Amino acid sequence: MDLILLGKAVWPGKGLPRGEAVAIQGGKVAAVGSREAILALRRPTTRVVDAGEGFIMPGFIDSHLHLFMLGKLLHELDLTQVGSIAELVAKVKEAPGEGWIFGHGWDDARFAEGRLPHRKDVDPATGERPLLLRRRCGHVALANTAALKAAGVWPGQRELPPSLVDLDEEGIPTGILREGAIAWVAGAMPSLSRSQWKGYVRKGALEAARVGITTLHSNDGSRHVYPTDGHPSFEDVEAIYGELAEEGLLPVRVSWDFPIELLEEAKGKGVRTGQPVGTSPLFLYGEAKIFTDGSLGGRTAALLEPYSDDPGNRGLLLWDDESLEEAVEGALRAGIGVCIHAIGDAAAEQVLRTVAEVRKTLEGEGLWGRGPRAVFRPRLIHCQIMEPSQFSRMAALGMVGDVQPRFVKSDLPIIEKRVGPERGKSSYAWKSLLRAGVPLAFSSDCPIEPLNPLEGVQAAVLRQDEKGEPKGGWQPEEKLSLEEALHLYTYGGAYALGAEGERGRLLPGESADLVILDRDPFEVDPEELSEIRVLATYLMGERTYGEL
Repeated sequence: MDLILLGKAVWPGKGLPRGEAVAIQGGKVAAVGSREAILALRRPTTRVVDAGEGFIMPGFIDSHLHLFMLGKLLHELDLTQVGSIAELVAKVKEAPGEGWIFGHGWDDARFAEGRLPHRKDVDPATGERPLLLRRRCGHVALANTAALKAAGVWPGQRELPPSLVDLDEEGIPTGILREGAIAWVAGAMPSLSRSQWKGYVRKGALEAARVGITTLHSNDGSRHVYPTDGHPSFEDVEAIYGELAEEGLLPVRVSWDFPIELLEEAKGKGVRTGQPVGTSPLFLYGEAKIFTDGSLGGRTAALLEPYSDDPGNRGLLLWDDESLEEAVEGALRAGIGVCIHAIGDAAAEQVLRTVAEVRKTLEGEGLWGRGPRAVFRPRLIHCQIMEPSQFSRMAALGMVGDVQPRFVKSDLPIIEKRVGPERGKSSYAWKSLLRAGVPLAFSSDCPIEPLNPLEGVQAAVLRQDEKGEPKGGWQPEEKLSLEEALHLYTYGGAYALGAEGERGRLLPGESADLVILDRDPFEVDPEELSEIRVLATYLMGERTYGEL
């Protein structure tokens, strides 16, 4: 036996009997049981680690985040706690260095001024330095005058659609950019080198291990996701993750969800979902990522009925039906799964129609289900605003709901403003999705939300905003139990990638991916869940974080 870990309790997974110790051999779980039973397996070369009061559980699996973006944002202005435009301007004034100023995380719903920021707010603080500050959702950004002019986003230089560029009464940009307009500014930005990106990704991966994550699905390389990232190429992303893995510098297992725009390139390389890249088992090809709409905060999520606080606006659908069906079918035929961003109910409806048509076509040819399991479990990412009738259809299609529970904590101030109380009843409806038979996987969408999985677990259990309101939780019938939430942040992510039976639980023969917490989450008040600390993280039986 290579390693024995002792703790106050071992939670192997939902519905499984607890133990007090876990034995590890060859990077896999050998046994879970009492201290006495597991210590009886000890050999002279066995290393024994006593975690004392520590709680041992499967490592967290985050099924949707942006590791490249996280690594870079650790070097940008953090605006997540800014409560007013005045505070935002003060932060901008403190920006070090020269050249472009980047920042992220501002949220106008928190601003004391009760409005969106304007380029004129920040121009005096920036002078000639171009500036781009992304809203929390990532689908809206504020640019100053210098950045707008550098990118040609100005009257007379290019067409300025009001759906993408907010204009004042004189037709001049206010500085607020939406969706694809953010990418226009990206063209004027200096590109990052591969070595710079490698350092950023390494830093982000270390942060993931620090919060107990052992596997993550990362969406990287898409200008739509992060137009300020210099749009790293397919080769860049492959090389950066591959080098980190081969050099022993990747402390998490990464499944790379690449943008659908790179599908033909991926097919040409013979890519298949779940296939290792190179010789390391820590870097895998994931799925093709597709955006079908925008964000709720930016009012660009596609809705079946107009926004309650913006009559006449139904958001943006980014694909026509024919093109979306062609893209999804092309990926699945090549053995590449799809994960599809859909926040609004109109976007969800389009995705459901598309998957139904593609499944019908492939079943007719006897091709559905022939290939990696994840390919035939299309993921609907976000599942925020949905019609109740969509839940059962999603289950019948074998789709997986990729949910970010921490969103409810941040979005509560705007949900019913955007969609009204009636549509709100079926929004962020995780319990209803589970009851309908939809498998769920939990994720953070970091850096849109904090990376710490325990913050997401807490949000799923409490369903309250940043101030702990409402008492008893919003739509309390949709609250999850603690065990359900932990299950979805472990086994749920494994199922989404077709890796159930390989990881996500502490069962004999499964990968020894685990985390040791400083206390038992089942013995603390839900309000304290986010305060639990990670003592150590292990990936395939090797410690990636901590000193235990």
